[in-house]
Amino acid sequence: MKFDQGTGARYIDKELCRKCGLCVKACPYFVEKFPPIRKVVMGDRREIIKCALCHGYEDGPACVAVCPKKALSVE
Repeated sequence: MKFDQGTGARYIDKELCRKCGLCVKACPYFVEKFPPIRKVVMGDRREIIKCALCHGYEDGPACVAVCPKKALSVE
């Protein structure tokens, strides 16, 4: 996990991730319906996915940009 001080995003460094899933087990914010970090299987690959606030995109999170009711924000 890395932290972008400019945006406040926490994101997975894909170069360093071993896909062991320990971060999933350690996450203090785990909820059953929509866990913020989770292990998924894509075909024959395991992946760890987490919302990274669209880290690397100039316009910020896409969900905020496309929300029709403007119910989302990032502060």
